[in-house]
This record gives sequence, structure tokens and C-alpha cells, in this order.
Amino acid sequence: MISYRTVNKLINGISELKFFIAGLVALICSLFPLRTYDTFVGLSQIDFIAPVIYCLVILLTLLFMGEISCVKNYSFRITPIDAIVMAYMLYSGIRFAVQYRTVNPETLFEFITLVILYFIFRGIKRKFTRYLLLLFPLAGIAQIEYGIANQTQYFMPGYGLADVTGVFNNTGILGGFMSIAFVATLGLPIKNTDSKRFINRITFLKILRVVILFLFFIQLVASHSRAAWFGCLAGCVYFIVCRPNGIFQRFVQKNSFRKLLMGVVIGLSVVALLIGLYTLRKDSANGRLLIWKVSLEMVKDKPVFGHGINGFQANYMEYQARYFASHPDSPFSNLADNNLFAFNEVLKLLVERGIVGLLLLGALGYVLFIKTPTYGNKAETREATGLKASLVALFAFGCFSYPTDVFQMNVILIALIAPLNPPEGGTFGLALHSLLRLQKVTKSSELEPDSMNSRNNQRILRFPLADFMKKRSGIGKGAIRAGLIIIFGIVATVLTTSVLRYEAVCRNWEKGLKQFSTKPECQSIKLLQSCYPALRNNGVFLANYGKALTLSGAYTEAIPVLLKANTRLPLASNYMELGKCYRATGNTIGAKEAWIKASRMIPSLFTPKYLLAKMQYETGNLSEARNLASQLLEKKPKIRSPETDSIQKEMARMVEATN
Repeated sequence: MISYRTVNKLINGISELKFFIAGLVALICSLFPLRTYDTFVGLSQIDFIAPVIYCLVILLTLLFMGEISCVKNYSFRITPIDAIVMAYMLYSGIRFAVQYRTVNPETLFEFITLVILYFIFRGIKRKFTRYLLLLFPLAGIAQIEYGIANQTQYFMPGYGLADVTGVFNNTGILGGFMSIAFVATLGLPIKNTDSKRFINRITFLKILRVVILFLFFIQLVASHSRAAWFGCLAGCVYFIVCRPNGIFQRFVQKNSFRKLLMGVVIGLSVVALLIGLYTLRKDSANGRLLIWKVSLEMVKDKPVFGHGINGFQANYMEYQARYFASHPDSPFSNLADNNLFAFNEVLKLLVERGIVGLLLLGALGYVLFIKTPTYGNKAETREATGLKASLVALFAFGCFSYPTDVFQMNVILIALIAPLNPPEGGTFGLALHSLLRLQKVTKSSELEPDSMNSRNNQRILRFPLADFMKKRSGIGKGAIRAGLIIIFGIVATVLTTSVLRYEAVCRNWEKGLKQFSTKPECQSIKLLQSCYPALRNNGVFLANYGKALTLSGAYTEAIPVLLKANTRLPLASNYMELGKCYRATGNTIGAKEAWIKASRMIPSLFTPKYLLAKMQYETGNLSEARNLASQLLEKKPKIRSPETDSIQKEMARMVEATN
């Protein structure tokens, strides 16, 4: 018979693995190409969010039922990292509550998922950290193989590694992921072993690591992402410099001059690298400088709390229009385009969350990298250094790109931060008993073994549920269990059904767009109209729906949709369509304002002023029409095309006709 000790050991083993399994499943759903991804709209990420939520609901249900059937006393040590992350969660939650009328449900689903994932990754035992790092090279290989098979068709003529985008559908973001995978692979510990099997295990694993790193390096170069290159280099430098007992640590040990010398060398190298990357593609770099310059104007208006959830996308193009209205001769005018991203995560945080959000980020960076958490009497492990180096790679990549606008990158961010909590739990905390009161733990015997030597004054968040249940009768215990199950069931059901409905609506959105050119327009419009209640705060949907209404001739119905689209995602294309609707309904003043706004958003565009010149000519304002036509004739196209040539020829005829 199976002994009680064996059963108890099995239960404890499962209990140790539960959070690791949940986190592993979430990472696999996020990073591995489990199906062919063909997203129809770049900003819609429900295809990636929904599977993770469904898996989490199933896993958490199993976990909850197991815990409720075998009630225990629970404790949670709140570290400084936890305190900062939870403060940010609370701050973001308040912003969601304040903006509940304007927030896209997809953004809320993502936030809920990331909150759950933080606590799951937070519960993973430190000894499993290496397996999290191991997942990154596996995911990197899977991304490359998926891209070669599905995006290059095994290198069909005209295709190469530069066309590989993985599940991200973006070469730049894939490059950012490859930089993280490269650093994580570098940081993987290779443990010694007494095994005498067919080959030397250590040598084989080191060679395998070099081969994988070379594969990632090739894909990283093929991505043509300078941000990814910089991120990879930053992560590698951090790992080499901070690796415990590494070559660098031994070189500078107890030698201030060597430390200063290496600091100067690294600093100058970073400056030289940034200058080199800038000159590599100067126009692209100047485009980012424009975005950062305009973003700072946004910060000036709302410096403390920022513009709120999705505040960058909802306001940036309006500020860009103001900038060019004030600087009509700006050298950036020929570089401007529709833009949805800050290309700098610190600046985006400042725009959307204000100084409050920036202070929380600074506090987190201080705790993670400067005030290094203590590990009892042990030095920081190679796994912890690998996690931090990967986090540095992600942050450096985010200084010139937009990883937090990608769900999978946010999952990676959580997976890298949460396990970095020190095993003894830090120095801060709360202790809750049945009435949620504070208790100070003063005896070292109450702490875990690896923290006995360093913490005699620690506070712990306690939930003595088992003690509470022992004091209740059988009926009382059953009622409490039933109540907890009902509450959990309601929350899980509401979340799951909400995601299912939203996902179904997005499928109808995709179907409506595909049908627009193949079936009667009325069918497509009806399908898009049915999506409006659920997607009324989705700027991309509103732009699509407004455009479809305009093309179908429903100008009056399109106007309110496009006006709302411009409050969620203002784009020059939206204003051009709005101007057409105003013109068709006889509102020439509204059409003029819309087309002027579009031309200020992107000064290099020909179409807004072309439409305005035609309207002025048709309504008899010949002098203004001639002035606009002359401007278009003098304008140098950003990229010459048959369309711009046709516009300039028509404007030449208009100038002749109005002389």
C-alpha cells in the first residue's frame, strides 16, 4: 500500500509545481506558434490574449478546487518589488475606473491577465527559475522555424530571414524578442554533473549554446532592428559585468582604478554605438526625434498624472498637428507620418501615467539593480543575473521601440520581474489574521531557513484560513466553501464570457471587412454595425467602420463614427474621410477644417490640400483654389508616384484656368 508519507510527498511536490506549471502554460501560449497567426488588424491582440485567459481560468479553477478541498494557512511575504508593482497595479486600476467609459475592453483584459500572471510568476520557487530561462531559447527556435515555414515558404525565391516575423507579425518586435532570447540563452547555467554517459555533458551543452546563440545572432541581424541590436548588446554587457565570480568581477575586484577605467570604456562605447546606429539610418532616427519632441509637449500639458490609459495613441497626432501648425518650416515635416507609438517606453510612461508612473518605474529600477535584494549568505545566482540581463535587454530595446504595446512582450516583462523577488521576502510586509490585523514577526524560527540569518524583524501577510475553519462547525465549513466557490465561479464566468463575446465580435469585424469588396455593401455594413456596441472604444474599428460607411455613401452616418474615431485614434486618414463626408453633406466649413488638420498632421501629404483646392474651385473661391494649387505644384513629393504626378498635372490646369 502507498504510505501516508508517500502521498504527503506527492502532494507537496504538486504544490511546489502548481505556479510553475501555470506560468509555463502562459508563456507557451504567448510565445510559441501553436497555430498559424494571420492577424487582420495590427493593433488587435485578442488572438493572443484570449488563449492565455482561457488557460489561466482552467488552471486557476483546478488550483482553487484543490486548495478549497484541503484548506491551509497561507502566508505571503511582501517585498519592496511587490510593494512597487502592486502600487503600480493600484494606480493603473484607478485610471481604468476613472476612464471606464472610454477604455477599450481589450486593454482591460490585458491588464487583468498581467495582474494574474504576476502573482503566478511570483509564486514560482527559485529552483525553477532556470527552466523559465530555458523556455526563451526554445521559443526563439520555434519562432524562427515557424517563420521559415509559414512566412518564407522555406525560402521561396525572393524570401529570406528578413521576412521572418514569427507570431509578432513585425520584424522589429521579433528582433527585440531575439535579443531577449539571446541574453537568456547566454545566462542559462550549465550545472556540473557526475554522469559519465556517452559524451562529456558540459562540453556538449556549451557547444549547443554557442550554436543556438549563432542562430539567434543571424536572425537578429536579419531583423534590421537597431533597437534590438542595442538591447542585445546592453543585456550581454550587463551579464558579463555583473555575473557572479565572472571574468569582469575578478578583474575589477578590490581595484577602484580598474572599475573606473572599465566604466569609462563602457560609457564611451555606448555613446559611439548610439552615434553609429543614428548614422546608419538617419531619417528613421530623426523621425524618432520628432516623436520624442512632440511627446514632451504632451507631457507639459499633463505632467503629474499623464493623459491616462492609451493616452498616447488618443492624443499624439493632434499634438503633431499643433507642432507643425506652429513650425510650418520644420525640417521634420517631410519625415512625419501617422504614428501610434512613442518609440521610448520611459517617455510613453511619462505621457500616459505622468510623474507618478515615472517615480514608480524609478523605484522599481532602484530596487532591482541598485539596492540588490539579499539572498541570505549566498551571492546572487547566475539565474537571477540572467533574468536581470534579459530585463536590461528588454528595457534597452524599449528605449527605441514599443514592446509594451505588444501583449507577448508584457508577459515576458512580468515573467522576468516577478521571480527576482528575494527568497526571504525582503524587509517590508503586512501580517493578516482572521480579522486582517498587523502582526510583527520577531522570532527567526518563524522564517524560512535561507532567511534566518538576515531577517529578525520581518512582516508577513498571513491568511490563517485553516485555523479559521477549525473553529467552525461542519455546516459552517460547507457554507464558507460553497460561498468561496460561488464567488470564484461568478468572477471566472464573467471574465470568460466577456472575452468570448469580445473575440466573437472581432471575428465579425474581420468578416465584415473581408465581405466589403466581395458581397453587397449592405451586408458588410450591417455586420460592422452589429460590432459597434462592443467596439465603440476601439479606434482601429471606428476608423474601419467610418471608412466603410464613407465608401458606401452613408456620409451622414459616417460623420459621428469618424468624430469618435478621432477621439480614440486620430489619424490623418480619418480627417480626410471626415472632410469628404462634410463635403458630401454640404458642410464646406467642416470639410475645410478637417482637411487642414490632416495636412498639418502629415505635411508631406498631397491629398488633403488637393481635395481642399478642388472644393474651393467648385464653390467659386478661385483665389484660394489658385493659392492651394500653386503650393502643390511647388511641393516636392516625399515619394514620387503616379498619384502625385496626376495631382500636380491637375493643379497646373487649375492654375491656368484661374489666371
